[in-house]
Amino acid sequence: MRDPTVTAAVALALAALARSLRTGVEPVHALDEQARAENVIPGSDCYDDAAELIGFPYCRALDLYLPRRMRDRVERAHFRDAHLALTT
Repeated sequence: MRDPTVTAAVALALAALARSLRTGVEPVHALDEQARAENVIPGSDCYDDAAELIGFPYCRALDLYLPRRMRDRVERAHFRDAHLALTT
């Protein structure tokens, strides 16, 4: 049996990517719009999973959704220097 949370996250991610392709907005903005349309709360498990699927995982150090490569750079930095990873 499929996990409904995972199924909802995949559906949200796919709808956000389709919205992004249709409208030309950035995928993370399309995810935000799609989540709002579906009453999914940013920061919820469903939203976080969908963000991860579209390539914008949550970064705890900065409390932001970032592109995967940038998030990895931030997480490798010392906590007090995490913000510097955004400029390099």
